[in-house]
Amino acid sequence: MHKTKMIIFITWIMAWTSIAIEQLTLTHKYISLEQNISSVALPGKTVIEKNGTKFMVDDKLASKHIQAEQRDLCGEDKFWEEVELAISPKRKSIIVQFPEKISIKDSGIKSVYLQAIPQTVAYRSLSTSFHMHSISQIKLRLSETSQEVSLQLINGLETNYSEFVDSWSIKIIANSIKKDNCYISEFLEINTSNYDNITNLDTFYESEILEPVFEASYQHTETDEEAYMENFFLIQKLKQLNSFLPEVHEAALTLLSYTVWPEEDKYVISEIQNRNKLHDKVVFGLFGDVIDDDLKSVNTIIHVLNIIAPDLDISYSSKASEVNLPIHFAPCTELLSSHVNGCEGYAVGIYYHPHTFDQSSRGKFGYIWIDSRYKSGFRQSVLIHEIGHALGLGHNLCTDSVMSYSDFSNEPEYFTAIDLMQLRLLYDKRLVNFEKAPSIVTKLGLDPVKYKEYKSDKSSMCFAKDSGWNDLINFQQGNISLQELKGNLNG
Repeated sequence: MHKTKMIIFITWIMAWTSIAIEQLTLTHKYISLEQNISSVALPGKTVIEKNGTKFMVDDKLASKHIQAEQRDLCGEDKFWEEVELAISPKRKSIIVQFPEKISIKDSGIKSVYLQAIPQTVAYRSLSTSFHMHSISQIKLRLSETSQEVSLQLINGLETNYSEFVDSWSIKIIANSIKKDNCYISEFLEINTSNYDNITNLDTFYESEILEPVFEASYQHTETDEEAYMENFFLIQKLKQLNSFLPEVHEAALTLLSYTVWPEEDKYVISEIQNRNKLHDKVVFGLFGDVIDDDLKSVNTIIHVLNIIAPDLDISYSSKASEVNLPIHFAPCTELLSSHVNGCEGYAVGIYYHPHTFDQSSRGKFGYIWIDSRYKSGFRQSVLIHEIGHALGLGHNLCTDSVMSYSDFSNEPEYFTAIDLMQLRLLYDKRLVNFEKAPSIVTKLGLDPVKYKEYKSDKSSMCFAKDSGWNDLINFQQGNISLQELKGNLNG
Protein backbone atom coordinates (compact mmCIF):
# COMPACT_ATOMS: atom_id res chain seq x y z
CA MET A 1 0.00 0.00 0.00
CA HIS A 2 2.86 2.34 0.85
CA LYS A 3 4.66 1.54 -2.41
CA THR A 4 1.49 2.18 -4.40
CA LYS A 5 1.11 5.65 -2.88
CA MET A 6 4.77 6.40 -3.60
CA ILE A 7 4.37 5.45 -7.29
CA ILE A 8 1.27 7.67 -7.65
CA PHE A 9 3.07 10.57 -5.99
CA ILE A 10 6.14 10.28 -8.29
CA THR A 11 3.89 10.03 -11.37
CA TRP A 12 1.99 13.18 -10.30
CA ILE A 13 5.25 15.13 -9.81
CA MET A 14 6.58 14.08 -13.24
CA ALA A 15 3.34 15.06 -14.99
CA TRP A 16 3.26 18.54 -13.50
CA THR A 17 6.99 18.96 -14.11
CA SER A 18 6.39 18.34 -17.83
CA ILE A 19 3.59 20.91 -17.87
CA ALA A 20 5.74 23.43 -16.00
CA ILE A 21 8.61 23.00 -18.46
CA GLU A 22 6.22 23.59 -21.40
CA GLN A 23 4.82 26.77 -19.81
CA LEU A 24 8.29 28.08 -18.98
CA THR A 25 9.32 27.53 -22.61
CA LEU A 26 6.31 29.53 -23.88
CA THR A 27 7.00 32.29 -21.37
CA HIS A 28 10.60 32.46 -22.53
CA LYS A 29 9.43 32.88 -26.15
CA TYR A 30 7.15 35.76 -25.17
CA ILE A 31 9.75 37.71 -23.23
CA SER A 32 12.45 37.01 -25.85
CA LEU A 33 10.55 38.96 -28.54
CA GLU A 34 12.65 41.93 -29.67
CA GLN A 35 9.73 44.17 -30.53
CA ASN A 36 7.31 45.75 -28.07
CA ILE A 37 4.37 44.80 -30.28
CA SER A 38 3.77 41.06 -30.22
CA SER A 39 3.00 39.08 -33.37
CA VAL A 40 1.32 36.38 -31.30
CA ALA A 41 -1.17 38.61 -29.43
CA LEU A 42 -4.81 37.66 -29.41
CA PRO A 43 -7.10 39.36 -31.98
CA GLY A 44 -7.82 42.96 -30.93
CA LYS A 45 -4.96 42.84 -28.41
CA THR A 46 -1.40 44.17 -28.44
CA VAL A 47 1.54 43.25 -26.21
CA ILE A 48 3.38 46.32 -24.93
CA GLU A 49 6.32 46.67 -22.55
CA LYS A 50 6.59 49.11 -19.67
CA ASN A 51 9.45 49.17 -17.16
CA GLY A 52 10.64 45.74 -18.39
CA THR A 53 7.24 44.09 -17.98
CA LYS A 54 5.03 43.07 -20.89
CA PHE A 55 1.25 43.54 -20.89
CA MET A 56 -1.49 42.47 -23.28
CA VAL A 57 -3.92 45.37 -23.78
CA ASP A 58 -6.62 46.51 -26.23
CA ASP A 59 -5.32 47.89 -29.53
CA LYS A 60 -6.75 51.39 -28.84
CA LEU A 61 -4.95 51.62 -25.52
CA ALA A 62 -1.76 50.37 -27.14
CA SER A 63 -1.96 53.08 -29.81
CA LYS A 64 -2.29 55.77 -27.14
CA HIS A 65 0.62 54.26 -25.21
CA ILE A 66 2.87 54.26 -28.29
CA GLN A 67 2.00 57.91 -29.06
CA ALA A 68 2.70 58.84 -25.45
CA GLU A 69 6.11 57.15 -25.65
CA GLN A 70 7.01 59.08 -28.87
CA ARG A 71 9.46 61.93 -28.78
CA ASP A 72 7.61 65.23 -28.35
CA LEU A 73 9.65 67.52 -30.58
CA CYS A 74 7.16 70.36 -30.17
CA GLY A 75 8.16 70.66 -26.54
CA GLU A 76 11.93 70.53 -27.10
CA ASP A 77 13.02 74.14 -26.70
CA LYS A 78 16.61 73.30 -27.65
CA PHE A 79 15.55 72.09 -31.12
CA TRP A 80 13.55 75.22 -31.93
CA GLU A 81 16.21 77.53 -30.50
CA GLU A 82 18.59 76.12 -33.12
CA VAL A 83 16.17 76.66 -36.04
CA GLU A 84 17.39 79.54 -38.23
CA LEU A 85 15.60 81.67 -40.84
CA ALA A 86 17.32 84.20 -43.07
CA ILE A 87 16.57 86.23 -46.17
CA SER A 88 18.54 84.88 -49.15
CA PRO A 89 21.34 87.02 -50.62
CA LYS A 90 19.16 87.82 -53.67
CA ARG A 91 16.34 88.91 -51.32
CA LYS A 92 13.74 86.83 -53.15
CA SER A 93 13.43 83.79 -50.86
CA ILE A 94 13.72 82.61 -47.26
CA ILE A 95 16.39 80.10 -46.16
CA VAL A 96 15.22 77.70 -43.44
CA GLN A 97 17.71 75.65 -41.39
CA PHE A 98 16.64 72.81 -39.07
CA PRO A 99 19.20 71.35 -36.63
CA GLU A 100 18.24 67.86 -37.86
CA LYS A 101 15.86 66.09 -40.21
CA ILE A 102 12.38 65.69 -38.80
CA SER A 103 10.98 62.15 -38.79
CA ILE A 104 7.21 61.96 -38.40
CA LYS A 105 7.54 58.52 -36.80
CA ASP A 106 10.19 59.50 -34.25
CA SER A 107 9.32 63.14 -33.53
CA GLY A 108 5.54 63.16 -33.49
CA ILE A 109 5.61 66.17 -35.87
CA LYS A 110 3.32 65.73 -38.90
CA SER A 111 3.82 69.11 -40.65
CA VAL A 112 5.69 72.41 -40.40
CA TYR A 113 4.68 75.61 -42.22
CA LEU A 114 6.31 78.91 -43.05
CA GLN A 115 3.77 81.72 -42.67
CA ALA A 116 3.89 85.34 -43.78
CA ILE A 117 1.31 87.43 -41.91
CA PRO A 118 0.87 91.18 -42.56
CA GLN A 119 1.27 93.18 -39.38
CA THR A 120 -2.28 94.51 -39.82
CA VAL A 121 -4.35 95.17 -36.72
CA ALA A 122 -7.72 94.39 -38.40
CA TYR A 123 -8.78 93.42 -41.90
CA ARG A 124 -12.39 94.56 -41.79
CA SER A 125 -11.99 98.17 -42.85
CA LEU A 126 -12.08 99.03 -46.55
CA SER A 127 -8.43 100.12 -46.56
CA THR A 128 -7.05 96.99 -44.87
CA SER A 129 -9.42 94.47 -46.48
CA PHE A 130 -6.99 94.26 -49.40
CA HIS A 131 -4.36 92.85 -47.02
CA MET A 132 -6.21 89.51 -46.96
CA HIS A 133 -4.43 88.76 -50.25
CA SER A 134 -1.08 89.37 -48.54
CA ILE A 135 -1.37 86.37 -46.20
CA SER A 136 0.77 83.42 -47.33
CA GLN A 137 1.65 79.93 -46.10
CA ILE A 138 4.06 77.31 -47.49
CA LYS A 139 4.55 73.74 -46.28
CA LEU A 140 8.17 72.91 -45.47
CA ARG A 141 9.98 69.67 -46.32
CA LEU A 142 10.70 67.76 -43.11
CA SER A 143 13.28 65.46 -44.71
CA GLU A 144 15.73 68.32 -45.35
CA THR A 145 17.77 70.21 -42.78
CA SER A 146 18.23 73.16 -45.16
CA GLN A 147 15.82 74.50 -47.76
CA GLU A 148 15.30 77.70 -49.70
CA VAL A 149 11.67 78.76 -49.91
CA SER A 150 10.54 81.00 -52.74
CA LEU A 151 8.08 83.20 -50.87
CA GLN A 152 6.24 85.58 -53.20
CA LEU A 153 4.17 88.16 -51.37
CA ILE A 154 1.35 90.38 -52.60
CA ASN A 155 1.19 93.93 -51.36
CA GLY A 156 -1.99 95.85 -50.70
CA LEU A 157 -3.17 98.84 -52.71
CA GLU A 158 -2.07 102.43 -52.38
CA THR A 159 -5.04 104.59 -53.30
CA ASN A 160 -7.01 107.35 -51.62
CA TYR A 161 -8.99 104.66 -49.76
CA SER A 162 -6.41 101.87 -49.24
CA GLU A 163 -2.80 101.39 -48.20
CA PHE A 164 0.19 99.12 -48.68
CA VAL A 165 1.24 96.49 -46.14
CA ASP A 166 3.87 97.98 -43.83
CA SER A 167 5.61 94.69 -43.01
CA TRP A 168 5.13 90.94 -42.65
CA SER A 169 5.80 88.71 -39.67
CA ILE A 170 7.51 85.47 -40.79
CA LYS A 171 6.55 82.58 -38.52
CA ILE A 172 7.17 78.86 -38.14
CA ILE A 173 4.08 76.80 -37.26
CA ALA A 174 4.36 73.11 -36.30
CA ASN A 175 1.57 70.54 -36.05
CA SER A 176 2.05 67.30 -34.13
CA ILE A 177 0.09 64.06 -34.16
CA LYS A 178 -1.37 65.05 -30.81
CA LYS A 179 -2.03 68.76 -31.38
CA ASP A 180 -2.23 71.31 -34.20
CA ASN A 181 -0.25 74.52 -33.78
CA CYS A 182 1.81 72.89 -31.06
CA TYR A 183 4.64 75.32 -31.82
CA ILE A 184 4.32 78.90 -33.10
CA SER A 185 7.07 81.48 -33.17
CA GLU A 186 8.07 84.58 -35.13
CA PHE A 187 11.55 84.48 -36.65
CA LEU A 188 11.75 87.43 -39.05
CA GLU A 189 10.14 90.68 -40.05
CA ILE A 190 10.31 91.58 -43.72
CA ASN A 191 9.23 94.58 -45.79
CA THR A 192 10.02 96.25 -49.09
CA SER A 193 13.30 97.60 -47.71
CA ASN A 194 14.83 94.15 -47.04
CA TYR A 195 12.86 91.84 -49.37
CA ASP A 196 12.25 92.14 -53.11
CA ASN A 197 9.86 89.30 -53.95
CA ILE A 198 6.77 91.48 -53.38
CA THR A 199 4.26 92.31 -56.13
CA ASN A 200 1.40 94.79 -56.05
CA LEU A 201 -2.23 93.67 -56.07
CA ASP A 202 -3.96 94.22 -59.42
CA THR A 203 -7.58 94.60 -60.43
CA PHE A 204 -8.69 91.67 -62.58
CA TYR A 205 -9.49 92.66 -66.17
CA GLU A 206 -10.19 90.92 -69.49
CA SER A 207 -11.16 93.30 -72.29
CA GLU A 208 -12.86 90.57 -74.33
CA ILE A 209 -15.30 89.77 -71.49
CA LEU A 210 -16.52 93.21 -70.48
CA GLU A 211 -18.64 95.47 -72.68
CA PRO A 212 -16.35 98.49 -73.35
CA VAL A 213 -19.11 100.94 -72.41
CA PHE A 214 -19.33 99.34 -68.96
CA GLU A 215 -15.78 100.43 -68.16
CA ALA A 216 -15.71 103.38 -65.77
CA SER A 217 -12.95 105.19 -67.69
CA TYR A 218 -14.20 104.31 -71.17
CA GLN A 219 -13.11 106.95 -73.69
CA HIS A 220 -14.25 107.39 -77.26
CA THR A 221 -10.61 107.93 -78.24
CA GLU A 222 -9.95 104.23 -77.47
CA THR A 223 -12.13 103.06 -80.35
CA ASP A 224 -13.48 104.36 -83.64
CA GLU A 225 -16.40 106.76 -83.56
CA GLU A 226 -18.91 104.28 -84.97
CA ALA A 227 -18.11 101.70 -82.27
CA TYR A 228 -18.23 104.41 -79.61
CA MET A 229 -21.68 105.57 -80.69
CA GLU A 230 -22.91 101.96 -80.79
CA ASN A 231 -21.74 101.43 -77.20
CA PHE A 232 -23.14 104.76 -76.06
CA PHE A 233 -26.59 103.96 -77.41
CA LEU A 234 -26.44 100.45 -75.90
CA ILE A 235 -26.68 101.98 -72.42
CA GLN A 236 -29.57 104.20 -73.45
CA LYS A 237 -31.48 101.32 -75.01
CA LEU A 238 -31.00 99.16 -71.93
CA LYS A 239 -32.36 101.89 -69.67
CA GLN A 240 -35.37 102.40 -71.95
CA LEU A 241 -36.32 98.72 -71.51
CA ASN A 242 -37.30 99.48 -67.91
CA SER A 243 -40.71 100.69 -69.07
CA PHE A 244 -41.46 97.22 -70.49
CA LEU A 245 -40.85 95.37 -67.22
CA PRO A 246 -43.71 93.87 -65.18
CA GLU A 247 -45.46 96.26 -62.80
CA VAL A 248 -44.42 96.43 -59.15
CA HIS A 249 -45.98 93.71 -57.01
CA GLU A 250 -47.40 93.61 -53.47
CA ALA A 251 -45.40 90.43 -52.79
CA ALA A 252 -42.18 92.30 -53.60
CA LEU A 253 -42.95 94.93 -50.98
CA THR A 254 -43.72 92.20 -48.44
CA LEU A 255 -40.42 90.42 -49.17
CA LEU A 256 -38.62 93.75 -48.71
CA SER A 257 -40.25 94.12 -45.28
CA TYR A 258 -38.64 90.95 -43.87
CA THR A 259 -35.41 88.98 -43.85
CA VAL A 260 -34.11 85.65 -42.49
CA TRP A 261 -31.10 85.42 -40.19
CA PRO A 262 -28.51 82.64 -40.51
CA GLU A 263 -29.43 79.37 -38.79
CA GLU A 264 -33.02 80.57 -38.28
CA ASP A 265 -35.86 79.18 -40.35
CA LYS A 266 -38.22 82.11 -39.89
CA TYR A 267 -38.87 85.65 -41.11
CA VAL A 268 -37.97 88.66 -38.98
CA ILE A 269 -38.95 92.28 -39.59
CA SER A 270 -36.52 94.29 -41.69
CA GLU A 271 -38.31 97.43 -42.83
CA ILE A 272 -37.79 98.62 -46.40
CA GLN A 273 -36.87 102.15 -45.32
CA ASN A 274 -33.76 100.72 -43.63
CA ARG A 275 -32.58 98.86 -46.72
CA ASN A 276 -29.17 99.69 -48.12
CA LYS A 277 -29.47 101.00 -51.69
CA LEU A 278 -26.69 101.76 -54.15
CA HIS A 279 -26.78 105.26 -55.59
CA ASP A 280 -24.80 107.78 -57.62
CA LYS A 281 -21.79 106.28 -59.40
CA VAL A 282 -20.98 102.66 -58.45
CA VAL A 283 -17.76 101.04 -59.73
CA PHE A 284 -17.09 97.32 -59.29
CA GLY A 285 -13.57 95.86 -59.14
CA LEU A 286 -12.49 92.22 -58.70
CA PHE A 287 -9.37 91.30 -56.69
CA GLY A 288 -7.50 88.12 -55.72
CA ASP A 289 -8.20 84.60 -57.00
CA VAL A 290 -10.53 85.75 -59.78
CA ILE A 291 -11.56 83.59 -62.75
CA ASP A 292 -13.09 84.64 -66.07
CA ASP A 293 -16.58 83.50 -65.04
CA ASP A 294 -16.55 86.02 -62.18
CA LEU A 295 -16.13 88.94 -64.58
CA LYS A 296 -18.68 87.41 -66.95
CA SER A 297 -21.20 87.39 -64.11
CA VAL A 298 -20.47 91.03 -63.26
CA ASN A 299 -20.82 91.96 -66.95
CA THR A 300 -24.26 90.30 -67.03
CA ILE A 301 -25.31 91.98 -63.79
CA ILE A 302 -24.42 95.41 -65.17
CA HIS A 303 -26.64 94.69 -68.19
CA VAL A 304 -29.52 93.70 -65.89
CA LEU A 305 -29.11 96.68 -63.55
CA ASN A 306 -29.14 99.14 -66.42
CA ILE A 307 -32.59 97.77 -67.24
CA ILE A 308 -34.03 97.31 -63.77
CA ALA A 309 -32.40 100.33 -62.07
CA PRO A 310 -31.96 102.84 -64.92
CA ASP A 311 -31.07 105.75 -62.60
CA LEU A 312 -28.09 103.81 -61.27
CA ASP A 313 -24.74 104.66 -62.85
CA ILE A 314 -22.93 101.34 -62.54
CA SER A 315 -19.69 100.22 -64.19
CA TYR A 316 -16.45 98.25 -63.79
CA SER A 317 -12.86 99.48 -63.65
CA SER A 318 -9.43 97.95 -64.10
CA LYS A 319 -8.03 100.95 -62.22
CA ALA A 320 -8.10 100.35 -58.48
CA SER A 321 -8.28 104.08 -57.75
CA GLU A 322 -11.72 104.23 -59.43
CA VAL A 323 -13.26 101.22 -57.64
CA ASN A 324 -15.70 101.98 -54.81
CA LEU A 325 -17.32 98.53 -54.45
CA PRO A 326 -14.45 96.00 -54.38
CA ILE A 327 -15.11 92.25 -54.52
CA HIS A 328 -12.38 90.08 -52.98
CA PHE A 329 -11.84 86.43 -53.90
CA ALA A 330 -9.74 84.52 -51.34
CA PRO A 331 -9.92 80.93 -50.05
CA CYS A 332 -11.48 80.36 -46.62
CA THR A 333 -8.49 78.55 -45.14
CA GLU A 334 -7.92 78.16 -41.42
CA LEU A 335 -5.27 80.87 -41.76
CA LEU A 336 -7.54 83.41 -43.46
CA SER A 337 -10.42 82.55 -41.16
CA SER A 338 -8.39 83.13 -37.98
CA HIS A 339 -6.87 86.42 -39.13
CA VAL A 340 -9.50 87.99 -41.37
CA ASN A 341 -13.17 87.08 -41.09
CA GLY A 342 -13.92 83.90 -39.11
CA CYS A 343 -15.37 82.30 -42.26
CA GLU A 344 -14.50 78.68 -41.43
CA GLY A 345 -17.70 76.74 -40.80
CA TYR A 346 -19.67 79.97 -41.04
CA ALA A 347 -19.73 81.63 -44.48
CA VAL A 348 -18.75 81.25 -48.14
CA GLY A 349 -19.44 84.90 -48.89
CA ILE A 350 -19.85 88.09 -46.85
CA TYR A 351 -21.07 91.57 -47.72
CA TYR A 352 -19.57 94.19 -45.42
CA HIS A 353 -22.19 96.90 -45.11
CA PRO A 354 -20.78 100.45 -45.27
CA HIS A 355 -22.79 101.56 -42.23
CA THR A 356 -21.47 98.90 -39.87
CA PHE A 357 -18.99 101.54 -38.70
CA ASP A 358 -18.45 104.99 -40.14
CA GLN A 359 -18.25 105.59 -43.90
CA SER A 360 -14.53 106.33 -43.75
CA SER A 361 -13.98 102.81 -42.39
CA ARG A 362 -16.07 100.79 -44.86
CA GLY A 363 -16.21 103.23 -47.75
CA LYS A 364 -19.29 104.52 -49.54
CA PHE A 365 -20.68 101.12 -50.58
CA GLY A 366 -18.79 98.59 -48.43
CA TYR A 367 -17.08 95.57 -49.95
CA ILE A 368 -17.63 91.86 -50.65
CA TRP A 369 -15.62 88.71 -49.89
CA ILE A 370 -16.15 85.42 -51.79
CA ASP A 371 -14.61 82.04 -50.88
CA SER A 372 -12.49 81.27 -53.95
CA ARG A 373 -12.18 77.54 -53.18
CA TYR A 374 -15.37 76.99 -55.16
CA LYS A 375 -15.38 76.93 -58.94
CA SER A 376 -18.04 78.04 -61.39
CA GLY A 377 -21.60 77.17 -60.50
CA PHE A 378 -22.01 77.50 -56.77
CA ARG A 379 -19.35 80.22 -56.78
CA GLN A 380 -21.46 82.35 -59.15
CA SER A 381 -24.52 81.81 -56.97
CA VAL A 382 -22.59 83.14 -53.94
CA LEU A 383 -21.30 86.12 -55.96
CA ILE A 384 -24.80 87.11 -57.15
CA HIS A 385 -26.14 86.59 -53.61
CA GLU A 386 -23.63 89.01 -52.07
CA ILE A 387 -24.15 91.59 -54.82
CA GLY A 388 -27.86 91.24 -54.05
CA HIS A 389 -27.10 92.29 -50.46
CA ALA A 390 -25.10 95.28 -51.72
CA LEU A 391 -28.15 96.27 -53.80
CA GLY A 392 -30.40 96.06 -50.73
CA LEU A 393 -31.91 92.57 -50.86
CA GLY A 394 -32.31 90.50 -47.70
CA HIS A 395 -32.73 86.75 -47.23
CA ASN A 396 -35.93 84.82 -47.83
CA LEU A 397 -37.24 81.24 -47.62
CA CYS A 398 -38.27 80.96 -51.29
CA THR A 399 -36.62 77.96 -52.94
CA ASP A 400 -36.39 79.80 -56.28
CA SER A 401 -34.30 82.79 -55.22
CA VAL A 402 -30.59 83.54 -55.21
CA MET A 403 -31.18 85.19 -51.81
CA SER A 404 -32.78 82.07 -50.31
CA TYR A 405 -31.92 80.61 -46.93
CA SER A 406 -34.22 77.66 -47.48
CA ASP A 407 -32.76 74.19 -46.99
CA PHE A 408 -34.36 73.27 -50.31
CA SER A 409 -33.00 76.18 -52.36
CA ASN A 410 -31.93 75.30 -55.90
CA GLU A 411 -29.05 77.83 -55.63
CA PRO A 412 -29.59 79.69 -58.92
CA GLU A 413 -26.65 81.49 -60.50
CA TYR A 414 -28.73 84.54 -61.48
CA PHE A 415 -31.43 86.87 -60.20
CA THR A 416 -34.72 84.97 -60.38
CA ALA A 417 -38.23 86.46 -60.71
CA ILE A 418 -38.44 86.68 -56.89
CA ASP A 419 -35.23 88.75 -56.82
CA LEU A 420 -35.95 90.85 -59.91
CA MET A 421 -39.37 91.98 -58.73
CA GLN A 422 -37.82 93.20 -55.46
CA LEU A 423 -35.11 95.13 -57.32
CA ARG A 424 -37.78 96.52 -59.64
CA LEU A 425 -39.59 98.03 -56.65
CA LEU A 426 -36.54 99.02 -54.62
CA TYR A 427 -35.09 101.08 -57.49
CA ASP A 428 -38.36 102.47 -58.82
CA LYS A 429 -37.63 106.08 -59.84
CA ARG A 430 -40.88 107.24 -58.20
CA LEU A 431 -39.55 106.40 -54.73
CA VAL A 432 -37.29 108.44 -52.50
CA ASN A 433 -34.82 107.19 -49.91
CA PHE A 434 -36.09 105.91 -46.54
CA GLU A 435 -39.70 105.70 -47.74
CA LYS A 436 -41.91 103.48 -45.56
CA ALA A 437 -44.15 100.67 -46.78
CA PRO A 438 -47.55 102.43 -46.31
CA SER A 439 -46.32 105.39 -48.33
CA ILE A 440 -45.01 103.06 -51.05
CA VAL A 441 -48.38 101.28 -51.26
CA THR A 442 -50.08 104.61 -51.94
CA LYS A 443 -47.44 106.08 -54.27
CA LEU A 444 -47.14 102.98 -56.47
CA GLY A 445 -50.85 102.21 -56.46
CA LEU A 446 -50.50 98.81 -54.78
CA ASP A 447 -53.45 96.94 -53.30
CA PRO A 448 -53.27 97.36 -49.49
CA VAL A 449 -55.49 94.30 -48.94
CA LYS A 450 -53.17 92.05 -50.98
CA TYR A 451 -50.16 93.50 -49.18
CA LYS A 452 -51.69 92.58 -45.80
CA GLU A 453 -52.60 89.11 -47.08
CA TYR A 454 -49.00 88.45 -48.08
CA LYS A 455 -47.84 89.70 -44.69
CA SER A 456 -50.19 87.32 -42.89
CA ASP A 457 -49.25 84.35 -45.13
CA LYS A 458 -45.58 84.91 -45.88
CA SER A 459 -45.10 81.59 -47.67
CA SER A 460 -47.41 82.87 -50.44
CA MET A 461 -44.85 85.60 -51.30
CA CYS A 462 -42.71 83.00 -53.01
CA PHE A 463 -45.38 82.03 -55.52
CA ALA A 464 -46.31 85.50 -56.75
CA LYS A 465 -44.27 85.27 -59.95
CA ASP A 466 -44.82 87.03 -63.25
CA SER A 467 -43.91 85.44 -66.59
CA GLY A 468 -42.77 88.89 -67.71
CA TRP A 469 -39.41 88.21 -66.04
CA ASN A 470 -38.64 85.12 -68.15
CA ASP A 471 -36.70 86.97 -70.86
CA LEU A 472 -34.44 88.69 -68.35
CA ILE A 473 -33.85 85.32 -66.65
CA ASN A 474 -33.08 83.63 -69.98
CA PHE A 475 -30.61 86.41 -70.83
CA GLN A 476 -28.78 85.89 -67.53
CA GLN A 477 -28.63 82.15 -68.21
CA GLY A 478 -27.20 82.75 -71.68
CA ASN A 479 -30.24 81.27 -73.41
CA ILE A 480 -30.96 84.39 -75.47
CA SER A 481 -28.78 87.20 -76.80
CA LEU A 482 -28.98 90.85 -75.88
CA GLN A 483 -30.62 91.59 -79.22
CA GLU A 484 -33.25 88.94 -78.57
CA LEU A 485 -33.84 90.32 -75.07
CA LYS A 486 -34.41 93.83 -76.44
CA GLY A 487 -36.73 92.50 -79.12
CA ASN A 488 -38.76 90.40 -76.68
CA LEU A 489 -39.16 93.16 -74.10
CA ASN A 490 -40.18 95.64 -76.78
CA GLY A 491 -42.89 93.15 -77.67
